[in-house]
Amino acid sequence: MCPIIPTEDCRLLQIVVTNVELVYGLEEIAVVGDGSGSALPVSMCEVMSNADIVQIGVKQSTAQGDRASMQEPSVDSNPNQVKDEHFGRTIELAERCVGEDNRPHPKVGVVIVKNGKVLAEAFRGEIGKGDHAEFIALERKSRGNAEIEGADLITTLEPCTRRSHDKRPCVSWIMSRRIRKVWIGTLDYNPDIRGEGEATLRDDGVLIGRFPDSLQLKILEQNRAFFDYIKSKHPSLSMSELQERADRLRELVLTELLEINKLGALSDEGSRLREFIRGAYERTLTLEPEDANRWTEIGWFLYNGTVYGPAGFAFQTSTKIDTTSFAAWLGRGMTEIEMYKGSPDSIKSLTNPLHRAMEYLEKAYSINSRPDNLHRTAWSALAEMWTVVKDLKRTEICRQRAKALQKLSDSASQMPAK
Repeated sequence: MCPIIPTEDCRLLQIVVTNVELVYGLEEIAVVGDGSGSALPVSMCEVMSNADIVQIGVKQSTAQGDRASMQEPSVDSNPNQVKDEHFGRTIELAERCVGEDNRPHPKVGVVIVKNGKVLAEAFRGEIGKGDHAEFIALERKSRGNAEIEGADLITTLEPCTRRSHDKRPCVSWIMSRRIRKVWIGTLDYNPDIRGEGEATLRDDGVLIGRFPDSLQLKILEQNRAFFDYIKSKHPSLSMSELQERADRLRELVLTELLEINKLGALSDEGSRLREFIRGAYERTLTLEPEDANRWTEIGWFLYNGTVYGPAGFAFQTSTKIDTTSFAAWLGRGMTEIEMYKGSPDSIKSLTNPLHRAMEYLEKAYSINSRPDNLHRTAWSALAEMWTVVKDLKRTEICRQRAKALQKLSDSASQMPAK
């Protein structure tokens, strides 16, 4: 954007520059008076002290190009007549959200408004399991509706910038449908992606608005369980690292599949394994990088198919996202045991893996010493392997763990039915 101002007797007027920059995404200040049209950077911008600004011209950048008709002339304008009732409606819709599993999930409501008319409403999980509200409103309910262009979208939670391999993030849907302005109730509480949705939309020329303060507090309270859940996870991996791991898991499983395909004609067992690994690969395509439960689920799928390398990688990633996952720690321990069961009876080759396996099983035991048959089997198998390397102390510890779990199992089976 390029305000055109006279050059004579100029002084700094930073507040004007700042306001113009916030509204239009200022690129430069072109100072003219002698017809030269010379340009100065924002830090050198000056405005004449005793004369009026004679012209303010808007020069669209390449990125914003044909959005000129959609830009609002000032921060106070509201051409689509968004009202308090629309903000309140999104919060009502959010209360109807359907979670896809037993974990806390965000409650998100969306309303799309143009010229005071509500074009679409949606809430998370309304149509498809785990489908985001913005996607439902813009695609599932408004596909082919030309009125959507130039409308305002009101959402209780900042639109996402990342989805699984086969899904588009919400900011992509918003930008492709040419939404004029997005009103956000609260930013995402995940520190790795907080503010990214807003920044991405601003960069594309989409205007950003905020809910009234009182309603922002309602949204925070409405999502308290989810926000507390997010803060309690403290993942040791950033979103970019998680995405790299998701890509790596796909590569590992695909490599397994390609190796089997090289064998040509397969036995019935080989054909079953190939179909199994193909199914595992399909699961990796829908993996949400930050979803610890999904990493664990894929880990167990691979473990049950004896694909231990990728399984261990999946379990490891899950425990880095959620350090309290009993199933993931158990999976890490059992994968270590299975990978080294066939190793030579050598202390050197087995000691380190067994230490790792014991560490992971101890972690699972500390989280939940429930009467789990798989958990008990793992401790028994580990006891046998410590016997191989002649570590009697650890052999006994593992046997005691297995006995304790067996005792819990027996007690549970003797409880009268309610």
